[in-house]
Amino acid sequence: MGALAGVAAVVLTIIGFPKDSPPAGAIQSGNDNVSIQGGNNNCIQCAVDRDPSSPAPPQPPPAYGAYDRIKDLTGTITVDVPAEWNSRRSNGWHASMSPYHRDVNVGPGLNAAVNVDDWIDGIMPVPGVFIGTSERMIRDGITLDRLASVFSPSGCRSGPARPYRIARLGLDGLLREWTCNGGHQWIDIALEQPDRHYLMNLQATIVSDRDRAAFERIAQSLDIRHR
Repeated sequence: MGALAGVAAVVLTIIGFPKDSPPAGAIQSGNDNVSIQGGNNNCIQCAVDRDPSSPAPPQPPPAYGAYDRIKDLTGTITVDVPAEWNSRRSNGWHASMSPYHRDVNVGPGLNAAVNVDDWIDGIMPVPGVFIGTSERMIRDGITLDRLASVFSPSGCRSGPARPYRIARLGLDGLLREWTCNGGHQWIDIALEQPDRHYLMNLQATIVSDRDRAAFERIAQSLDIRHR
């Protein structure tokens, strides 16, 4: 009888599993709530102990699906803007800030935004853009540094100005980006030609990642045709 018991003990030792051992092919993590199962199909399954009622993490907004090519009334400025920015003006300098406060007769200009009135006021974080060019500023003695220093939205803080260039248009200038209390950003760019035929100003609001991508599309698609 003692011999039989000894054989049984050996058999159990060979074919048995300790109570807490993982099944074959499993990798046990240090976290009791997570196990990673491996099978013949190389599938890895993670079981995480969490509250099923907790909300899913927020997803970033989708990229703008369509763009419109728009121009100002004089045909000087042409650019691509998101089709959703369908509140637009094309008759001059409807800028958030400029050396000529609320004067639209500074030169050719256009706006596109979700709501242009709210965008110009700058109170609400509204995606949008303004682009304007001006020969009048040159005649009036406005310098690039002066144009670059005008923009200063309330409740926002600015990073240092840095050089900015649109090589294919022969424009060089300064870019300053502002971070605002609402979590959005303003971009302000002042540019000039080497022969100072005109100055250009570009102002844009960045409310989400897709607005950042829209700004890049605007800068790449911009065309200026001064007569």
